[in-house]
Amino acid sequence: ELEEIAFFVKKEDIKIDLKGRLVLPGFTDCHTHFTEYAINKYNKYRIEIDDNNSFNEVLERVRKKSSEIPSGEWITGWGWNKNKWPSGEIPHKDYLDKCTERNPVALDSKDGHCLWCNTLALKIAGIEHITGILYENEIGSVKKAIKKPSPEQYRESVKEAIKEAHRAGLTGIHICEGSFEFNVYQELYRDGLLPFRVTWHFPLDLLDNMIDLRIASGFGSDYLKIGCVKIFTDGSLGSRTASMFEPYEGMSHCGTQIMTEEELVHIINKANRNGISCAVHAIGDRANHIVLNAFEHAGNYGRRQHIKNRIEHAQLLKPEDICRFSENNIIASVQPVHIINDIPLAEKYWGTRSRYAYPFSSLLKKNTHLIFGSDVPVEKFNPFSNIYAATNRKYLNKREEKSWHIEECINIEEAIKAYTSEPAMASGDEKKGSLSPGKLADLIVIDRDIFTCEDILNTSVHMTVVAGNIVYNRDASRVTRHA
Repeated sequence: ELEEIAFFVKKEDIKIDLKGRLVLPGFTDCHTHFTEYAINKYNKYRIEIDDNNSFNEVLERVRKKSSEIPSGEWITGWGWNKNKWPSGEIPHKDYLDKCTERNPVALDSKDGHCLWCNTLALKIAGIEHITGILYENEIGSVKKAIKKPSPEQYRESVKEAIKEAHRAGLTGIHICEGSFEFNVYQELYRDGLLPFRVTWHFPLDLLDNMIDLRIASGFGSDYLKIGCVKIFTDGSLGSRTASMFEPYEGMSHCGTQIMTEEELVHIINKANRNGISCAVHAIGDRANHIVLNAFEHAGNYGRRQHIKNRIEHAQLLKPEDICRFSENNIIASVQPVHIINDIPLAEKYWGTRSRYAYPFSSLLKKNTHLIFGSDVPVEKFNPFSNIYAATNRKYLNKREEKSWHIEECINIEEAIKAYTSEPAMASGDEKKGSLSPGKLADLIVIDRDIFTCEDILNTSVHMTVVAGNIVYNRDASRVTRHA
């Protein structure tokens, strides 16, 4: 704890009485679809859905939105969760057709690996489909057909979402999105409107463009820089498309393996030798095994200091694969908040294999670099919910619940590190991630000592500082300025 902090901003000293509150380095959310979240929340044609909405509530929101907007405008949204609906309520295009025939509808599932469309949306995308439920690679045609909001709508939505992130204690994020979205942040940066540290991961279909332009990982500024190329190898637990060695419990299939090991080796080699790090999505135990094999066989390019290869999610591992992260210098980019919803799904579909689901403690014991993210908009970007999930592993973060595989719980210090110094390492930002002389003044002030208190979940942020500038302050009266 610090009684007060002082720093130099805009040629004047600022002295702040913290009243004993705790100061921490600013947090970085290392896995987001941040622009998707921003435009989903602040675009008037989107409907707000979350995984607590019933089947009928989702349909009613579509029906209501259709009555409010012009004919032909797309209705989109993110967050429905069929795993929480009774077995008789199965999404189908016919239900959406009854809600509207005048507006194309495309609704992302909570995990983002399934898209629910009406007939009009499918027709516009040139797809003939029986059910209107699209998975994985099928989704792309509809996504390309969706009319995007204006660039100005994107800018304003992102600015509002950044303010929201500041209130949550985030001073930086890693974003997995495309070139259109990247340009939104470039424009904000050019106009001096990006008080946020952004690391960008481009999709695989832009790898050749990156190589042609000689844009390598680490290129950019303290506010906007290039991270990795993002690669998909399987689906998700919720959609039962994560790639497994053995079939899902009570089923005959093992999920979807999107890419072979040989294909991965070629892509990783191609990216790394051109100075581009790889962030590879892998959830099932087979997908993670194949990705680790590919990194192992891809050559020595990944050993270069500026290459920060990583596996995104790493949700289920074979025990013998855990040591291979550190052995091959692979970062584990994980989202503890997924645990709180996935416990019943993992038990149902993975059974005893769940012992090595979200194996954070096991990874740290093998000296793996662990970084935390939220996967927003799949989950909310509240860091303290993520920290509690990692340190307690309880269903829905309920205190009365028993810790799930308690041996994989980690401590508060390890969780904080996964939000601060480890993300700085992962993006090659040695100037960030700790409160020490010479580092960038990115910090947050919170209302309690989370190292000793039991109530982490209700932690509130009182101040967020980026580059020595106060970007959020709940109590401006404690700030004293000296010219």
